[in-house]
Amino acid sequence: MTMKQVRFVKADSRNPVQEIAELAVFDASGEPVDPPTSGGGEIGNKSVTTAKLVDKAVTAAKIADNVLPTNATTAKAGLVKQAAHVGDPADDTPTKQEFIALRNALVTAGMMASS
Repeated sequence: MTMKQVRFVKADSRNPVQEIAELAVFDASGEPVDPPTSGGGEIGNKSVTTAKLVDKAVTAAKIADNVLPTNATTAKAGLVKQAAHVGDPADDTPTKQEFIALRNALVTAGMMASS
């Protein structure tokens, strides 16, 4: 069997004086396969790299489980919101109401368990 290398290129237009060769493509076992194209073909396994991905193109559904962080719990770290601002105490010793306001802000933000 004679092996030949072929390079597929995209031209802006057809040159009417240039010959067009017909090409049949077969796999290693001799079965016919579709020739590669400049788009729309199937991408092989492990072929996509970060450089080939458009920014923000991957959704959570395409990422393996337990890779993205989830909400924090008392048992594990995770995502939390920023707590609402609580003003400084009026005196050197915070009052019960000031303490409760701080606690409630932390609970609301998910930074502290509610009970």
